[in-house]
Amino acid sequence: MCADPKAGSAGKFQHFPASHTIILADPLMQIVAEAYDIGAPDSCEFVRPGSNDSYVLRAGSAEYLVRLYGAGWRTPVEVACELDLMTQLSRGGVPVAEPLPDRRGNRTVSVEAPEGTRPLAVFRFDAGTPFVWRNEQ
Repeated sequence: MCADPKAGSAGKFQHFPASHTIILADPLMQIVAEAYDIGAPDSCEFVRPGSNDSYVLRAGSAEYLVRLYGAGWRTPVEVACELDLMTQLSRGGVPVAEPLPDRRGNRTVSVEAPEGTRPLAVFRFDAGTPFVWRNEQ
């Protein structure tokens, strides 16, 4: 039998802290639509959990990868350095996804989650080909 939420303190439901939550795709799509100049999004799909959660967002014929960093997993400076590196590599001709700036020119926006603030970055999606290590002899 379930505890009665109106019962004494032992039976009350509590809010428990979380170390990692999966943010639903539809609210995340709304955050991206408000913060980034990508047009009206058609869909957003959660594709991969991890230290960073990944989503694919579609707007018209364009596809974007949305990376939602884990709360406290990296400092804001570490996230900025990662995005700086990706930008430099992309502009230097290395085939990596370059982070898109938001409407204010920032490369991340903050998402408030139960476990804390999580940085969000958006990249133009490029299916590309997977990298494979080859044992050259």
